[in-house]
Amino acid sequence: MRQVPPLSDWMKEIPGDYNISQLTIPGTHDSHATSDKITQGLEDRGALIGSPLVLRPLAQCQDIEIWQQFNNGVRYFDLRVSSRRSFGGSDVQYGLCHASIPLSENLAVVLGGMDVFLRNHNKETILVSIKWDEERFETNFTSTSIPEDHNLRLDVAAHWTKFGWYSGTTWPKLDEVRGKAILLRRFYNPPGEDFGIDITNFWSEKEKLWGNGMWRQIDRPSESGLPKEGRWARTHQQLLAAKSSNFNDQVMHFTSMADARIQAFDLLTPRDYAGFLNPVLRRWLGNNENTNPRSNRFGIIITDFCCHETALQVVKMNFTN
Repeated sequence: MRQVPPLSDWMKEIPGDYNISQLTIPGTHDSHATSDKITQGLEDRGALIGSPLVLRPLAQCQDIEIWQQFNNGVRYFDLRVSSRRSFGGSDVQYGLCHASIPLSENLAVVLGGMDVFLRNHNKETILVSIKWDEERFETNFTSTSIPEDHNLRLDVAAHWTKFGWYSGTTWPKLDEVRGKAILLRRFYNPPGEDFGIDITNFWSEKEKLWGNGMWRQIDRPSESGLPKEGRWARTHQQLLAAKSSNFNDQVMHFTSMADARIQAFDLLTPRDYAGFLNPVLRRWLGNNENTNPRSNRFGIIITDFCCHETALQVVKMNFTN
């Protein structure tokens, strides 16, 4: 096995002519939804006491801040956006959320932090999924979706232009995007206008195998609340599909292990699932290390509560002989 470089700079050892879809990349689900961001977000909105508190164990998806996720080797980030609001004085920005739970900081702050990381680690690239996700929590313990602000695309475009990031519609080669973020778009954009890699149907569809930016993921992606063993079976099926696929297919394979179950007297939180799934994933990947990366490509593997050990094991798949 070739030695894995420091996780903060692991992509510098990857040949620049590799297409980004030919890598195995650690990713995080609801990347910004840490305990501190939830607490501060609720305090900022005056909602620390009340109904939203019952959702806290379901809202938290990570223990580690995005800035530490960078250093752990994570290169796919999932950001959920809410309506524009004041963040002190005249600073009005799009917020961040996990459904009906507001998170502290805003989209501009997080994207700015990503730019700082990329300028300091200019051989790396990151993939940033941005989705409109705002909901309103109702008194009868249901949630109502807030209509999407179609001007979000203008705000995101301004940031991508400012930082000189990649907003193309095809999966690029690594050398094209070193020091840049790649936009994965899960928000409205007018028909006929090219802006980012379109994964707007990611929640409802298994694959997009036509046109630019092709992708494939787990079966029945909108289904949630599976037994832990059932979630692993779905995960395992997609990992095998990615492993057996054509290395040069220019299809990004996504394997999301995120889940939660909300049923009467039967609650499973993201942490419950991750506590079972992440060790199983690490063991399974460890048993697949001794093969050529060209026949061992898994695409983006998305986890809740992604720790150093999990990210390291995913990154290792790029460096086996």
